[in-house]
Amino acid sequence: MLVIGVLLIAAIAFLWLGLLANASHPNSSDAAGNGMSEAFGAMFAIAIWVMLAIMLIVAGFNGDMPVWAAAVAFVLVPASGVAAVVAGDLIVKLDKLGAGGRWLIVVPALVPPLLIFYACWTYFSSLRAAIPGGLAGGLVWGIVLILSILPWPMLAMKSRLQQTMMEAQRDEAAENQAKFDKLTPESPLWEWLPFIDDYQFRTQVIDHIRQSKTMQADAETMLDRGDFPLLHLRELEVDPTPGFCQKLRAFLERKEVSLRLATPESMPYKAIAGEVDAAINAMSWLNQNHNDVRDLGAAYLALALSYKGGKDAGWNLVQLRELSEGTY
Repeated sequence: MLVIGVLLIAAIAFLWLGLLANASHPNSSDAAGNGMSEAFGAMFAIAIWVMLAIMLIVAGFNGDMPVWAAAVAFVLVPASGVAAVVAGDLIVKLDKLGAGGRWLIVVPALVPPLLIFYACWTYFSSLRAAIPGGLAGGLVWGIVLILSILPWPMLAMKSRLQQTMMEAQRDEAAENQAKFDKLTPESPLWEWLPFIDDYQFRTQVIDHIRQSKTMQADAETMLDRGDFPLLHLRELEVDPTPGFCQKLRAFLERKEVSLRLATPESMPYKAIAGEVDAAINAMSWLNQNHNDVRDLGAAYLALALSYKGGKDAGWNLVQLRELSEGTY
């Protein structure tokens, strides 16, 4: 029986570490990755609590578990398991809502060690002799009871937050619709662009921009003042005139200078990853329209490498090297 107990503890410990690692980094991937992470977290928790229940049953039959403790365990082991699954879900959902909630990791973090300790206390007579039953059981089951209750008030808070956010989103949508309705065919490019990423308006925005007689001039104005949306360059179907290309190069040069660090590696690469993606999009467009961008590619490559973690920027570095070498 001791061997079975040791194997159960080892399996629980392995899954427990995986569960904590998973819960410590909620929403750290894309939607599909986050969904898989949530599913694995729930499966880990269920497997852990099933094994904890088996371990306590084995310890109870082969050791000396008080009747009252067995009755409490019958209720609190499944209750704490449900609480752990709910806590894991809340950690993810509250993180998405920007409401914290990571402290709920205490539920899956503390309950398994407590139950393992109590199973060992039940099984080993030396532990029972060293620690009175009332003290061991009172502490363990009292803490487990508190941990089993902790997630439920937060669940109610999550529902209220979701309702508040839904109302805010409806208000924002109504406000955006009102602003969009004020646009006219004569409105400049920069007044239409804020709506280009909104699926509700996207088609209308792109259709207007491509038909606008002032779009080219508006785009050059935005380059001059530094607020041109590089990621939307291809969608705008701007004419690659020498004047526009020259202004775009100047814009990229100013942007690169503004992103330079006074102290190398004083900021993480992720702080400029979006800016670099946008610059790569613009440089590749210039390159495809017969503009030499090797100097720009080299400048942005050096920029990326000057940030902490820039050497691990992956595909961005590949693209920048190709742009700098003229092989893109």
